[in-house]
Amino acid sequence: MTRIVVASFLTIVIFNALAFADPRPFTFTYDAYPIGKGAVEYEQSVTFNAHKGSEHAYKQFEIVHELEYGIADDLDLGFYFLRWKYEDSSENNGTQYDGGAVEFIYTILNPAKDHWGLALYAEFAVAENELEFEQKTILQKDIGKWVFAYNLILESEIAGVFDSKKENEVAGTIGHASGMVCGRGAAG
Repeated sequence: MTRIVVASFLTIVIFNALAFADPRPFTFTYDAYPIGKGAVEYEQSVTFNAHKGSEHAYKQFEIVHELEYGIADDLDLGFYFLRWKYEDSSENNGTQYDGGAVEFIYTILNPAKDHWGLALYAEFAVAENELEFEQKTILQKDIGKWVFAYNLILESEIAGVFDSKKENEVAGTIGHASGMVCGRGAAG
């Protein structure tokens, strides 16, 4: 029993020593810092939703895994290779695979080198019965250790696209996200 505890502890210590992270300055707002040519990032996110409308017992966990790679100093490629969810509701109960996506982020102005940050974001997603397209214009200004960011977001979704018995439904959204944080600075 002692060997198992020691082996488990050493495994945890070794994996934690090998792990590293570059914290994003914002949770829901994209920044204009590129990850750089040859760099690789792996991100996971978990979102919990509850009490949807009049259904008070509704619970949903959405889990996303993304692998991002710097193709060039100003171009990042991301793969959302696992998008799945667990839902407990009147309509669904259990785990469901929710498709995959590919994203491109092209940095026109790097806030670590230029006076401003400007990047263009494009994401293409395929789910069981829908296509999604998302575009963002990412603006950023670093002032000392302060980072200010703004995202203009355009989203389109086509539901029923793979079901010949259903009529397609097209929905679009225009949105924005902004953020301000102290502590990151112009180091990127």
